Amino acid sequence: MVPSRLPAPYFPRTSYGGVMQPDYQPTWSVILRIKRSPPHVHTAASPKRARVGDSSLIINGELKYFRSGAKAFSDLLQREGQAYFDHTRYISKLHEFDDFILFCRPRRFGKSLTYADKHQSLYKGLDVQKDIDEGRVDPGQYFVLKFDFSQINPSPDLPEANEELIAFLNHTIKGFYRKYAAYLGGNFTDLCQNVDNRRPNLSLRLCTNSVQYAIQQDERLAGIEGIYILVDEYDSFPNSYLNLPKIVGGSENAWDETAVGRTFRSFWATIKALGTEGIIKRIFITGISPLSLSSLGSAFNVARNLSFHKDLAGLCGLTSSDLEAALTGIYEDPKVYDLFFSEMTEFYNGYHFCQDETVNTVYNTETCLAYLQCRIEGVTPETEDPENSEVSEVFLRRFATSAPAIRDFEKALECDEKGNFMPIEYSNFKLQFTLRDLSNEEDYISWRSLIVYFGGLTFHPEKPTTHLKIPNRVAANRIALAVLGKYDLRNSLTEARS
Repeated sequence: MVPSRLPAPYFPRTSYGGVMQPDYQPTWSVILRIKRSPPHVHTAASPKRARVGDSSLIINGELKYFRSGAKAFSDLLQREGQAYFDHTRYISKLHEFDDFILFCRPRRFGKSLTYADKHQSLYKGLDVQKDIDEGRVDPGQYFVLKFDFSQINPSPDLPEANEELIAFLNHTIKGFYRKYAAYLGGNFTDLCQNVDNRRPNLSLRLCTNSVQYAIQQDERLAGIEGIYILVDEYDSFPNSYLNLPKIVGGSENAWDETAVGRTFRSFWATIKALGTEGIIKRIFITGISPLSLSSLGSAFNVARNLSFHKDLAGLCGLTSSDLEAALTGIYEDPKVYDLFFSEMTEFYNGYHFCQDETVNTVYNTETCLAYLQCRIEGVTPETEDPENSEVSEVFLRRFATSAPAIRDFEKALECDEKGNFMPIEYSNFKLQFTLRDLSNEEDYISWRSLIVYFGGLTFHPEKPTTHLKIPNRVAANRIALAVLGKYDLRNSLTEARS
């Protein structure tokens, strides 16, 4: 296996029987590929693949599936009847930006990372193939080291949580050694001697040293630039500890004073140092908000937050044309698919991920895929209460104790004569903020910004520089109404539901 290049694709994740597994319907499917496959590898022919109109929707043969239990992206592309949305055109855009990137989206937007590293005819017809053919994307130039923080069990016992974090980081590094052993000396067992059982930050440094040495010594790696770090759902683990009691005379949150907090901080500080030294060439981080990274301060302050950049507003999420194409693939009667399209628009659309100018709004990815799969199967989907759309109880409690959040929710839930949520005016928005900022209940700018990251509010599609609004009915139910319900504000609840 030859090291791969460029940021990984985003795929939705869904729950099967209570266990989180990747669900490979790419909201954008960025392919990391090697320049050639080993001669002993034979790839099965792809099914007949057809793009629907001008949308990003591609269907393999006769439409059967919008959701998938495929374990690998290559399996998804070869599954008969599978539909997927190709957003690989964004890979060349991403490569034009900074080397270290943070990209945030609310839950269920298909931001979970995966990547493929075999560049073969399997991917013919995807947008990224055109970019490769025209020289805008040059695959095969990075070793890829991926950390998925959603895999860690956030134990309420802090010493146990620290052990879990250490084990996770070291296990990930061992997986990297297993994958690339043939290029790092050939002996997986020997490479694992570089893993320090108590100091994963040291394990990471020794790992990058091994890669650096291999690139210098192995002529097969002459074209390799270095290591690409992917960090998936970086805040999934630390967000579980944001409500710990304050320490008298200490920092604003007990997390900073614990062993697990120090382990988390040292991990990011090491990544920053290795990036500064040029050993780590690129970093791509996904999460819900910048809060946990911002709270690290100088330990990790090198990533550019591109969450609301106009050129990446559609990176995650589905467009109206995507869903129109999907519904016309299921129903022949225009009246039927128009009805269902209107329903999806009311409950799932309205997210405008750009503050500076008007761009196309997007729909929540995973709720749309679940809806479409129900329609294919002839089942009535749950529109108002879709599965796994809940917001973390930790953050609902925080919103419920914030006077600025309460005021914004009450105002935003008011509706006009057509039933549309009323816009609320704003003058400032923070790309990043800390726990210390949020500890000031009257810091309405930080609180309002956090709500936007969580999807409770979004930039108004027609006047994004001056107004915010609730994007849709699901967002209203899951965030604004859930928070106000804790205060038993019956008037607001009644008005919003009438």
